[in-house]
Order: sequence, then structure tokens, then C-alpha cells
Amino acid sequence: MENKPNSFYHLQIAKCGGTYLNNMIIHQLFNILKNNNIAYIDGEYHLGWKELENNYVVSSLRDPVKRTVSHYAYWKNGGQNGTIPKNPINFIDWVELNKDFISNYQIKNFLYTKKNFDLNPFNPTGGLDPDFLTIKIDKNTAFDRIKSVNVLLKDTQLNNQTCKTVIKKILKDFNITDSFYIDNERKYDHNITKGSVELYNSLTKQDIDYLYSLNNLDSEIYFSESIYFNTQDF
Repeated sequence: MENKPNSFYHLQIAKCGGTYLNNMIIHQLFNILKNNNIAYIDGEYHLGWKELENNYVVSSLRDPVKRTVSHYAYWKNGGQNGTIPKNPINFIDWVELNKDFISNYQIKNFLYTKKNFDLNPFNPTGGLDPDFLTIKIDKNTAFDRIKSVNVLLKDTQLNNQTCKTVIKKILKDFNITDSFYIDNERKYDHNITKGSVELYNSLTKQDIDYLYSLNNLDSEIYFSESIYFNTQDF
């Protein structure tokens, strides 16, 4: 890296494996970064993009169809401090009702900056930040930001071995030799939202094609293989 980074940020996008990354990578690095005077920005509040000089960014993307399904299942189960809907609408109806919110959701997170911690870009039926709904999609800006992420992982890369390699890369990029806090045997099971797998498996090809088209930019960037962390390069 040309300039040594002086801050670290996990750009966590809802239902994209952020909890897994926090447990396998981010939380393990906290004390190490602190001991080396590296500013740590807690991304668990879904803060969106942070425009900071020499900021080291880690993030992950997910298949847009599976992410949308998981988002619905999480809402249906009363996630994100919500209440379980008494009469939850079916998935496709929910998509139609909230398509301005959930379309290209991952791209929007790279164009969004949270200003009010009482609001969020996650729950479409309560406390939703209006700034998230009014984001103007700038494809070039979004793609440039995504490609500037230091470590970008695809959902299919979220496994123990890749996470170990990512930790080594991050420590190397920060020129940190202290790895006392790293647990090389740590394992964490994916936090799969109840009902999401069954719902995804029930979708028709027409449903899936529609969801990809609704998330056309998310799909384009998700399937751009060259942007992701390559363990063979490290």
C-alpha cells in the first residue's frame, strides 16, 4: 500500500455475512488495532460509506436474490428491534411494496452515510432513514468505492480458512507483527435467518430472474469476480 492506513472500518451491509465477519475477523483485530493506535470505526450500526483519508475498509457482498430473501425473512421474524407482523405479507408482495427500498440495496450502502443513529437503513416498516430512500444511484461513484475496498469478500468466500488469510493480509498491510490476540482455531457458524433457505428454494425461475433484474447493479457488481479478495495473491 502506498500510504499506511490509520483507521479501520468494516462497511457492514445488512444480510451480507457481516455478523460472520465480525466474529471471525473484526472482533479479533480490535485490541491489536487499539494497541497500535489505529482508529477503529464500529460498522455494526450500518453506517454506510466513510470518506476518510487512509481508511482501511473491509466489506462483503452477497448474491442479491439470497440477500433479499434473507432481508424479508429477518423482517418476518421481527428482526432489527422490530415486532413480528401479525399478518405478514408474502415475499413477492413484500418485494413489490418495498422495491424502492430494497432494489440495489448493496450499491446503496456505498452511497449512503448515516447521520442519525435513531434511524437505520434496514427496517422498511419502522425507523427507516429517509436519506436511504432518497439516494440517487450514481453507478460510477458506487463502483469506484466498491473497487477501492481493501478487502472485499463474496458470500461464497466466508469460511474459516479465507478469514485466517484475510487477517494475515490486514496485519501485513498495517505493518503489525503483534498477533497475540488472534485465535487461529476460532470457528463460527453462519447466522442463517429462520426460513430463508426454505423460501429461497421455493422461488421459481421467474421469481429469481425478476429479483436479479430489480437488483441489476447489485447483480453486475456481485458477479464481477475480479473485485474480490484472492487468497492466491497473498
